[in-house]
Amino acid sequence: MDPLTGITTALGGLKTAGDLAKSVREGVKASKIKPDEVARQISEIQDLIMDGKDALNNSKDEIVRLKGELAKLTDLQDNFEFRDNVYYRKGTNVAYCPLCLKADHKLVPLTDYGDQCLYCAIHKHTFEPPPPVGFARSTY
Repeated sequence: MDPLTGITTALGGLKTAGDLAKSVREGVKASKIKPDEVARQISEIQDLIMDGKDALNNSKDEIVRLKGELAKLTDLQDNFEFRDNVYYRKGTNVAYCPLCLKADHKLVPLTDYGDQCLYCAIHKHTFEPPPPVGFARSTY
């Protein structure tokens, strides 16, 4: 459940619980509600409050998860650069697999195979830098 839906559900349940509590209080004051009915309605109020609490906790967990994803994306944007078809941590020559990053959101260092070729053991993929501008590679 997305956080907004969870919060909306919790607020709706808490409003219903509040309305029910008000109704019980007014019924008791006017002596219109029997004692066993009070107990049943209090139990219903407790259930609504617990459901609201669960929905808020689920929303909180989802918000924490989303904040973690945002922090990773912010780190990527601030501390990495895309060049030669792979990601590099700024200020280093350590290359990371763009396939692993996009598919699994993981930073997996590439193996240097020399001659400017980098290899991802997970995806079994070799990355080569793009040819210089105006240079055409032979296909034979």
